[in-house]
Amino acid sequence: MAAGRARVRREILADLLRELGPASPTLCTGWTAHDLAAHLVTRERVLWAGPGLVVGALHGITERAERATMRAHTYPELVEMFRTGPPRWHPTRFAAVDDAANLIEFYVHTEDLRRAAPGYDVAGPSGADDPSVAGREFGSGGPLTSGGPGEGASRAAQAVGVGSGGGSGSGGLAGGGARTGWNAAESDAAPDRNAMWASLRLIGLAGFRQSAIGVVAERTDAPGRLTLRRREPAVEIVGPPEELLLYAFGRRAAARVELRGDPEAVGTLVGAPHGV
Repeated sequence: MAAGRARVRREILADLLRELGPASPTLCTGWTAHDLAAHLVTRERVLWAGPGLVVGALHGITERAERATMRAHTYPELVEMFRTGPPRWHPTRFAAVDDAANLIEFYVHTEDLRRAAPGYDVAGPSGADDPSVAGREFGSGGPLTSGGPGEGASRAAQAVGVGSGGGSGSGGLAGGGARTGWNAAESDAAPDRNAMWASLRLIGLAGFRQSAIGVVAERTDAPGRLTLRRREPAVEIVGPPEELLLYAFGRRAAARVELRGDPEAVGTLVGAPHGV
């Protein structure tokens, strides 16, 4: 399997899955690390499960495939299968395809694990603590161990509140979720930021498609602004590309971003359903 940036992110995610163990929580409502590992293996190895990842009406098929994968393999086996990568026939065996399909996916799921892990220090860049970092985002469904589709079968993200200071017109902190001393410059996402920024336009258009107000993203690691929803008034979401992605994906309570704009507009954004 050719090595690209997605391959590096695969190793990071596999190591974290192994370190945390099958019972570790995630930011995907109802999912443990075991559910996530089964999802990751299924999406690469069970061809007929693919359509349900993007077509809601077919999602039940994907859930059944994921439960079957979980029953067929132990957790350590799932982790190593994921680490090994897809079968030889899979197009993501090529580095360019792998990066396009998996770089963002693997980053988001790494943070789903990392930021939901017990002992994770929920302190954002402002130093404010936010106890609301627990899982708030739907995965592809309810817990696979339940034997049936859960309440999370919808792919739509659920609205959650901002963290300490959220809704402030002067720029409130949305969510939190950093280890003590977290520094954006030291994030392991730093080498992938330009790729993440490039993907944000499409992801943001999907993630904020139901927003009644405008949404503008501004990166803090380098000059850059993107209009993700062209409406007035608009709210600015400010942070490094990886945090902007997490917010657009619906991981609001865990994303380290700042919301800037009229307080009423910020409240409208926070209350609107969004997520990919």
